[in-house]
Amino acid sequence: MSRLRINRLKIISKTNEGNFGVDIAFTYGLNIIRADNTLGKSTCVQSIVYALGLEGTLGPSRKNPLKSALTSKLKKADGGYALVTESRVFLEISNSTGETITISRSGIEDKSRVISVYCKKIDSIDFFSDTSFTDYFVRDPGAAVRERGFHNFLENFLGIENPQVIKYDGNTCPLYLESIFSVNYVEQTRGWGGILNILPTYLGIKDLASRVLEYNLDLDIQENNKKRQQLLVKRNNLESIWTVTIEKLISIARQIYAFVDPAVSDDISKQETINSSTDLYILDSESRKTNLSDQLATLKIELKTLKSAFTSTSESESKTLTQELELNLLMKKLSEEDSAISIIFSDIDVSEDYVRSIDKRIQAVKEGLRKYRDIKKIHDYGSTEEFKFLNGRCPTCNQPIEDSLLPHMHNQSALGIDDNIKYLEKQLSVFESLRAGEESKALSKRTLILQAQDKVNSTRAEIRSLKESLIDVKGTPSRAQLRKEILIEEKIEAIERTLTLELEIKEKLSATKLEWSRVVGSISKLPWDGFSRNDYIKLGELSEQFKKNLSDFEYKSTPIEDFEISKRTYKPSIDDVDLGSEASASDNIRVIWAYLYSLLTLDNHLEGLSTNHLGLLILDEPRQQETKEVNFKTFIERASETRNMKRQVIIATSEKHADLTRMIEGLLVNVIDFETPLISKTA
Repeated sequence: MSRLRINRLKIISKTNEGNFGVDIAFTYGLNIIRADNTLGKSTCVQSIVYALGLEGTLGPSRKNPLKSALTSKLKKADGGYALVTESRVFLEISNSTGETITISRSGIEDKSRVISVYCKKIDSIDFFSDTSFTDYFVRDPGAAVRERGFHNFLENFLGIENPQVIKYDGNTCPLYLESIFSVNYVEQTRGWGGILNILPTYLGIKDLASRVLEYNLDLDIQENNKKRQQLLVKRNNLESIWTVTIEKLISIARQIYAFVDPAVSDDISKQETINSSTDLYILDSESRKTNLSDQLATLKIELKTLKSAFTSTSESESKTLTQELELNLLMKKLSEEDSAISIIFSDIDVSEDYVRSIDKRIQAVKEGLRKYRDIKKIHDYGSTEEFKFLNGRCPTCNQPIEDSLLPHMHNQSALGIDDNIKYLEKQLSVFESLRAGEESKALSKRTLILQAQDKVNSTRAEIRSLKESLIDVKGTPSRAQLRKEILIEEKIEAIERTLTLELEIKEKLSATKLEWSRVVGSISKLPWDGFSRNDYIKLGELSEQFKKNLSDFEYKSTPIEDFEISKRTYKPSIDDVDLGSEASASDNIRVIWAYLYSLLTLDNHLEGLSTNHLGLLILDEPRQQETKEVNFKTFIERASETRNMKRQVIIATSEKHADLTRMIEGLLVNVIDFETPLISKTA
């Protein structure tokens, strides 16, 4: 079933000679708009594209693409001209769930940036008094992503999930609807030069044609390549982290004249496991290799032996009592300092909670500001939507509401759009100022924490020193003995610190290795060329259907069996070279017919698989380069078969009435035939 079905097109042009217009109903299957040249059939086709806001498919120009019949003057049946004062295009469309809406867009340049959406069919709309519509902006930055952007609305309505693609500048962006629609519309003058001959390259998307076809075919390669790229970046980052971490381990070892076991590699792929014991070694006095843990144990024994050699002497009782009193005071001081730190930490938690609450308010204000600016944009572009917040009605239930809980003493009105924006901007400024102030306070508190921790460390050092002085010793050591004891203690402290750092580093190395192994495993599971089994099925079926259709359309320039669908461009190619000058002009048209029709109907030939095709194909003058009538007849027959597939083909042609009647004989086709200008005087 079509994701996008065109049900009806209605054009109204107000002129100095009254109202002119056209009303065309479309069905599933083949719809043919037939009229002689200059009678307005291309205007109708362009109006469909214009109503959808997709004229950007044809190029970057911001000028109104509609013909003069909707912008300045229109040709009447008698050959004269009427001056256009206002025009509007109405397009009724449905999605795959059967939901129907009508979209309306002004043909006048000053109002063309606004599209109105009615959640009803055209027949249910009173064009003069109906206000049950919502306005969206189009052809403006944000139209594809903002809540009031029309293409954002249309994508949601059609169930389109835009993939992120890479631009030439290295940034990413959505695959905009203007790009996706390139496979659904072939324009009369430039569109028949080749497959996807007109693309919105101004969007700066890299390999745009390939990305469009990947999306329409719903190929897994797009996601697989994205996953592979992300995994490769992650793998490289993990390898860099490993190398830097090993260098850090080597650096801390050198600080105590130690070295890292050569078994520890700076190449993560060569490291099988992480040793739970130390990998740091030192050379002893006899140049023997000793690991740090053993060296630490040796030094501790040496220190103990050195201390036990000292004889103890009795300190005076009064001195001992003084030291014990001082120790008690220091312990009390330490407790107070710890409590002070706890209070500061608690204050920091409160500050962080407050900052988070301010952030939520800032986010809410920014969201409100963005919505009001979008509404202002729509309003400035000429919207006539009655915004409910301006007329005292509830946006949800549409009931009248008061903007105050207190009775009004004077006549008052709700703030206008500009006033609301100014109010929100002031709110934003206030909240940001509050946030900056609280952040400054939190920074000061963190500085106090550091200062308090320094005091705690100093107090603890005093306590340790005092406790040691209270211990009975066997005698007063010599200066040489004291110096030796201090040196050993410093070595022990340095080794313990190094072993602690090594343990932390190894924990990081273990986590890095585990994640690296997972990433490498994920990379190995991805298809080597990016194409999944389903991708090969789709491309194979596309190739088969393309060749079959090409044969039916009597392509002659090259052997059809030589064709294949390129894995690089997804277009028909011979020896992986896209078809170019090898084919005649008429055969090139046959290639376009066959390929676009194959894309349109591919879903019907896939068992259990699907594509992202919109199920719509619009062709303006598909019989180009004098392709044979018999071939065009075959194409029409194929297009008529889409009715049973719940697909839709819309063709605008200037074929002679008699010739077209002969071609469609016996076929179920919706023909809209005009002998006079399509946009004609209405009652």
